[in-house]
Amino acid sequence: MSPFIAGMNEYMERYGSLVNIASTWRRISFILSLLCVLCVLSVIFTSKSVKTVPFIVQVDRHGYEIAIKPVEASGIDDRLIISRLGRFITNIRTVLNDDVAQLVYIDFVYKSVPNGSAAYKKVIDFYQKNNPLLIAEKGKTAIFVELKSILPLGNSGKTWRGEWEEKRMNVGSLVSVKSFTGIFEIEVSPPSAIKDIMENPLGLFVTDFNVTEELKNK
Repeated sequence: MSPFIAGMNEYMERYGSLVNIASTWRRISFILSLLCVLCVLSVIFTSKSVKTVPFIVQVDRHGYEIAIKPVEASGIDDRLIISRLGRFITNIRTVLNDDVAQLVYIDFVYKSVPNGSAAYKKVIDFYQKNNPLLIAEKGKTAIFVELKSILPLGNSGKTWRGEWEEKRMNVGSLVSVKSFTGIFEIEVSPPSAIKDIMENPLGLFVTDFNVTEELKNK
């Protein structure tokens, strides 16, 4: 037998098993490394696919919490819409004993409705039938508005529902308390002129509205 072949046989007998074991462990290490990479990629994918969706929640007049709708990215925060719409309701329905302050309220109302819109015509009709300067009767009568809730209807963000109470006072004494519900249509038209920005920075207008008195059960 050739000394070379004899040496190979001797080597394989002594170290062949070690070579096989080392090769096996290399394959196992490669497989484990591949599994680790797949696990990391899986965790990253899962963390991106799982999302927490916050909801807008408001408490109504009865103390119930109402989940309104998921919070979505929009041009105007809903709280700003509620604030502007709340001021519109308060200003159009309030009657003050101070004529100067009352005119400021009336001016705000007209600046909150687009000229020629359904809301503009209804505001004119409302003031013709309910002139706050005449209702005040030289400082004797006043009407104060207490907002109860302003909630969006649907997911468009253009229709809102408001609830409020009106307390009628005469010479400081409470005469009556009435509850009202209103449906309001709004639109957003961001202003560009400095005058318009100062008057209505959000560019939020009431385009139409309907108000209904809630009759109390006897």
